[in-house]
Amino acid sequence: MRSRFSAYAHGDHQYIVDTYSQEKRANLDIEDIKDSSDGCYWFALVIHHSDDIYTSDAVNSKYFVEFSAFYIINDTLCEMREKSSFVLEEGQWRYVEGDIFKHNELNKLSRNQTCPCNDYPTAWTVSASKKSALAKKAKKYKQCCGK
Repeated sequence: MRSRFSAYAHGDHQYIVDTYSQEKRANLDIEDIKDSSDGCYWFALVIHHSDDIYTSDAVNSKYFVEFSAFYIINDTLCEMREKSSFVLEEGQWRYVEGDIFKHNELNKLSRNQTCPCNDYPTAWTVSASKKSALAKKAKKYKQCCGK
């Protein structure tokens, strides 16, 4: 799940296609994925819950992840909450489908407010070093994610 989120954040559309299950991949068009994510700045992922259903037949093993992905589009902070299912194929977990049960605009962002990525510990833009993360806290939206 995290690697797929990272692919969305980086715009690595081929990786997103490659991590779909074989069944779903056959009906995908990379341009559709690109079009659906253009203009979105994905910056934070929160995993709420995950569970797995292993069977004696590894082909039928499934993994479920409930998460929220936060993004900015047109200076609007949004949350998409989804429960996704994954299946084990060729030793890799592949995305099958997701049930989006919450997709909200959280608030309109102004250029001079503190950047919303500071509110999320998993923010993509926060550096791994504590010093950089603390320095970032003072940045305004226009100097951070709003560039």
